[in-house]
Amino acid sequence: MKGDEKTGVLTLPGSPSDEGKQCVKKALEEMAGSVPFRTSRQCQDLLRYIVLHSLSGEDELLRERMIGVEVFGRRPDYDQAADPVVRIRAADVRKRIALFYEATDAATRQVKIAIHSGSYKASFAFLGSRDVEVSDNEPPAEMAAPVVVATPSIELLPAPPRDKESTKNIRRWIRQSPWMVLTVVILLLIPAIYALFRSTRETAFDRFWSPVLKAPNRTVIYVGSNAVYYLAGDFVDRYRREHRLDKVESMGREFLVPLGSNDVLNGSDLIPEKDTYTTVGDAAALARIASLLSERKKSYDMRFGGDISVGDLRERPAILIGGFNNSWTLEMTDNLRFGFSYWHQIEDRFDKRRSWKANQDFTDDYAIISRILNSKTGEILITAAGIGQAGTRAAGEFLTSPGDIDSLMLAAPRGWEKRNLQIVLHTSVINGSPNHPDVIATYYW
Repeated sequence: MKGDEKTGVLTLPGSPSDEGKQCVKKALEEMAGSVPFRTSRQCQDLLRYIVLHSLSGEDELLRERMIGVEVFGRRPDYDQAADPVVRIRAADVRKRIALFYEATDAATRQVKIAIHSGSYKASFAFLGSRDVEVSDNEPPAEMAAPVVVATPSIELLPAPPRDKESTKNIRRWIRQSPWMVLTVVILLLIPAIYALFRSTRETAFDRFWSPVLKAPNRTVIYVGSNAVYYLAGDFVDRYRREHRLDKVESMGREFLVPLGSNDVLNGSDLIPEKDTYTTVGDAAALARIASLLSERKKSYDMRFGGDISVGDLRERPAILIGGFNNSWTLEMTDNLRFGFSYWHQIEDRFDKRRSWKANQDFTDDYAIISRILNSKTGEILITAAGIGQAGTRAAGEFLTSPGDIDSLMLAAPRGWEKRNLQIVLHTSVINGSPNHPDVIATYYW
């Protein structure tokens, strides 16, 4: 192996030595526990899998299908085109590696890890100080020593006085060679124009939201409502007497009754609430989406409960928030590939073997994001819908995160912005709040 005289970086051509492997493993754990990786367990697992199998030289285990089976629990015969989880997560890992090295001083690190685009094999670079031949069994003695380049001191001298004759010659040249002057000005402006072009170029996040933001009509945001019951006054009075709570002066309808296993409720003891109630997750998703539209100067109307009709959806772009608690979400997506089915479940209608079900205590939740350019109403439709409230909240956060949308579209098919798409998300839930969601399935058509 040879080092680069200019950069001092030594790149390993084959399997590194035992000491080199220990350096890589130490760098791996530092990276996996860093801020860019801390929010995604899947990215941590994929990073460790790729690095450790690359160190072992097990290239046959670094193919897309094998990674999908070993890291993400897919079946050996799963459809990689319909479920590009490996490509999506690999792109996300590369982005997080770049963020890790941007946030730290890469030049002071003993080893640098990279996963180049188009490959699932990691490469490793060690710091050195000059051209060094390194065997696979012996690491370079200089690899822990960063390169130090001495910079000669420069004495700044005062500029000589400008000669009047030189100034006259410059003016004469400008008058006699206008085209040459114009060429020089254009060459000087090219870097500035290129920088301006890059700053104004549309991102994947911009293209995802463009159909809504560029639509001439106001957008309608509709939030589902949840079934709520309160206890009848007769039951509350009976509960007070049986539990000796007569000294409590007031027990209104908001009183929380800690019912035990021996307490019996009759149908007349429960009264359905006629007002509309919104969950915390739906409200959080609504706040993020409304904030995004406001930032982009897009006007919108918010609707709740029964305050919407099919005519509202036919006249303007619509964003539907909520899954099982939003009848419009269920109706408008009942012909799509990914949809909600009986009892806390999302199903793949194209592959009945695939489904995702929330557990009973909702410590894991799932959600569907749909973007339909020409829905049943003929207008653009976007849904953020979870099985539970935490899933809806996670979907709202993903929809409004430029980083998440940009990372997802790195593995999207060409021309995706002109296609319909669906995204299935998974999130773990702690105390009712979702963690950063993971993409587990996508579909473009």
